[in-house]
Amino acid sequence: LTTMIDDAQIRQRLKNLHPTLPDADINVDLLLTYLVGDGNYTKNTNGTITVYVDGRNQGFGSLRFRGTLFLDSNVDFKLPFRARVRDRAVLSTGTMFVESEQAGEYVISIEGTADVPAVYANNVNGSTSIRLDLNGTITDTDDFAVGGLGRNQSETIYYFVKFLNGTGSFENASTLTLYSFVNANGDVVGFDAGGGTWYFEQKDLLQDLYLNTPP
Repeated sequence: LTTMIDDAQIRQRLKNLHPTLPDADINVDLLLTYLVGDGNYTKNTNGTITVYVDGRNQGFGSLRFRGTLFLDSNVDFKLPFRARVRDRAVLSTGTMFVESEQAGEYVISIEGTADVPAVYANNVNGSTSIRLDLNGTITDTDDFAVGGLGRNQSETIYYFVKFLNGTGSFENASTLTLYSFVNANGDVVGFDAGGGTWYFEQKDLLQDLYLNTPP
């Protein structure tokens, strides 16, 4: 589990969840407080746990870490293990034990998902400096689920505008004069990414946005 804390970047996650704890307390003991299920295990002194499996399907299969540790994460990691099987037989000569052990690792692949944002872009009219009606909001609620990662959401929303005038470019086919996006002061807003694409961050839309068209 010590390997898991480092490989999966769980150490930083635990720090975010427990900002008042000293670094020395960000350890396996804290990690195990997020382990739930009805399996039986023993914590060892070397940062590992020993899981006991009986005939009732208890053990590793019913132990799981809370998803809180992995929200806002796409970091894959590996969880090493050693499996030991012991067979006991009572013979006329006495009791015999036969053991077999195998080492391996669980490969944990985390696939993040994005909540669909609410975005609107209403029709507008004009000839030169056209005020746009474009905005939106994020529906992500990770911060509430995690218990506070120090931000409003774990996701970021961007707005892309493409292919003005149907030319596949921001250039007017006849005049070769570029369109531009500005605020009320005439300052350029957003970023021209080239190839006929201009994008905005959410902060860019916290002001009136205008489209300057070619003459």
